[in-house]
Amino acid sequence: MLQKQKKRVVSIENLKEYLKEFTSSYQAALDKANKPIQKKIDSQIKITGLSAEIVPGDEFGFSKHLVITGQMKLSGNKVINKIDGIIKARENNGKVHDIFFNNIEIEPDSDGTGSEEFGIGRELNPFIESDKKWEEINLSALQLTCHVSKITYSDGSTLELKTSLD
Repeated sequence: MLQKQKKRVVSIENLKEYLKEFTSSYQAALDKANKPIQKKIDSQIKITGLSAEIVPGDEFGFSKHLVITGQMKLSGNKVINKIDGIIKARENNGKVHDIFFNNIEIEPDSDGTGSEEFGIGRELNPFIESDKKWEEINLSALQLTCHVSKITYSDGSTLELKTSLD
């Protein structure tokens, strides 16, 4: 009687390269799938005039907040209530910082369009290195760009970028 031998992997020589190529290919496919969705999001909301500043968070000056302000123009045929996304802050030296935001509440005109100013703030913790760095950056020299990744409409429906290929 013949006995089957089990095969097993003993080593993988190019695992790092494989994973790098797989990740790159996967991201490219995800970007391609998201391109028409991002185009639709961008047609419904435009964010311009972004600026950043650090403001006191309390009357004693111990806590501070990073505040991003800008203008948004809404268009489309549905009333938008909330947006999620990321603000990229690029320094003159090319270094990029990501500022994530979610559930920015919007009070659009009754037809769901119009322009309004908005502000996004988050508390800075001086004991966390990634928060502390904001006080050392020349905020007025930053180039700020906003990428909206999700729109929530007043009827509860959403328009959002894919996070995986399903």
